Amino acid sequence: MPDSTSARKIAIRKNAKIKATTEAIGQHVLTDLRDALFKVLIKLPNNKLKEYIINSWMDAEAVQPPYIKVTGNGKKAPYTAKVMDPLDNEKLKHLNKGKIKLEKNGISAILVIADGHKIMKMRAKWESQPLASSMKFSGDPG
Repeated sequence: MPDSTSARKIAIRKNAKIKATTEAIGQHVLTDLRDALFKVLIKLPNNKLKEYIINSWMDAEAVQPPYIKVTGNGKKAPYTAKVMDPLDNEKLKHLNKGKIKLEKNGISAILVIADGHKIMKMRAKWESQPLASSMKFSGDPG
């Protein structure tokens, strides 16, 4: 395989057999990563888990000056955007009310449930091509 990311993506995508193999291996990598994260998170006390989710995944830590969060959606028209106050939302209220429950979801996600409500999914994903691009984490709506 080529050393550069872009050349590696092209080489993988040109060969159906290699692409199928890298995608299968890539799924296993995502599952293993999810399982390793899950193993750590379920050991955290509820207050530490809540703090981690709020600060690292929801960007809802109290900061000064206050701010709003704007998230754009769509790769082509019509484009949309969601505006929210990270400190004043229903998901944060549920996180502050009850015990947090974590569940493995799909091949790469961890579902976060608090106060009986789905809060979010924490998941790892490939940037564009398994085993040729970087991996990243994303917090998706529950």
